[in-house]
Amino acid sequence: ENQTITVDGSIGSSNNYYLNIAANKISDGNNKRVLNISIPDNKTLIINVDMANANINSLEKLVTKINNHENSELVVKHDNNILWNLYDSLGANGLFTTGAEYANVGTGDYFMGTILAPNANIQYGAVNGSIIANETMQNRQESHKWDFTGHKGTSLSLVATKKLVGKELSPEMFSFEMLDKDNKVLQ
Repeated sequence: ENQTITVDGSIGSSNNYYLNIAANKISDGNNKRVLNISIPDNKTLIINVDMANANINSLEKLVTKINNHENSELVVKHDNNILWNLYDSLGANGLFTTGAEYANVGTGDYFMGTILAPNANIQYGAVNGSIIANETMQNRQESHKWDFTGHKGTSLSLVATKKLVGKELSPEMFSFEMLDKDNKVLQ
């Protein structure tokens, strides 16, 4: 079974695109499913995969292909602008957690993009990308490190809280400034 995701950049002016999907909607873990993703180099696709109520091996036989690149070391010459954020919408902290078990991701063939699952243990096959997880285990297939590049012009929201231990905090006691790399104040 084949599926296609196309990001052509024609919606709005954003460089970041988001796909929110339940794990069992993208792959059932039993049958090989090929997901072809087409995306310009100057765009980023963040795929938020909700693992709530899903078998932890739902993504085991998911094969991903970005811009028709084959599973080879040549893919690392291109931008890795796909981030797979595995989360659990029903979890206390929203993080996908596997406990002592390992979730199989792309172990049936090859998988492309960066996998973000900091509270999970991930077993992977032929991954072209990178994995941010609690623990990883490779199942003896050839993989290629391909760091997430994303779009360089990303925005950031920052929330800060003032806290002082051992003394009473008054509103005027501290001030904060956000600086850029040249130490210029950001507004």
